[in-house]
Amino acid sequence: MGDSHLARVRRSLAVINAEVRNLAVGGSTVVDLETQLRELDDAREGREGIVNLSIGTNDAAPWRGISVDTFANGLAGTLTTLGGEDVIYLAPPGVVEERLPADAPWTNAAIDDYRSAALDVCRIHGAQVIRADDIVKPFGPNAFSEDGVHLSGTGYRALLPVINTLSASENPVPQGR
Repeated sequence: MGDSHLARVRRSLAVINAEVRNLAVGGSTVVDLETQLRELDDAREGREGIVNLSIGTNDAAPWRGISVDTFANGLAGTLTTLGGEDVIYLAPPGVVEERLPADAPWTNAAIDDYRSAALDVCRIHGAQVIRADDIVKPFGPNAFSEDGVHLSGTGYRALLPVINTLSASENPVPQGR
């Protein structure tokens, strides 16, 4: 669940060695997670499993008006609802600022602030974290599509095996609700 960094994974779900229900929606912010949680409840139908969550890039866009504190509190509420141990948080990969229009809402400095807050919240709630920024860093701008915001095929080829490995971990995760 979450934003376009996971919504776009629909194209490559075969890489994930598990049954996947992708509820992520492009453009989502922490405010949208409540709706996705309701959809998740319907999709789970009593089944247990890991929730992969990507949120933070859109929250960092100044025109959204979501402060770092509001973001952190919303993420904490979501992790409390899910049971933090049931969640793998995909930290935002950042953006390629040179590819963005001059009036683009994102900067890596702002995304860093939201990522940092999310990492603190995840530590408190016991959620596992995948640092997408660290994973795609070796590929530089090639990890991103031409828009500079979304990941490219290169970025996903680096990221999806990490998601798959962590999601398929042999450590059973208890149901958090």
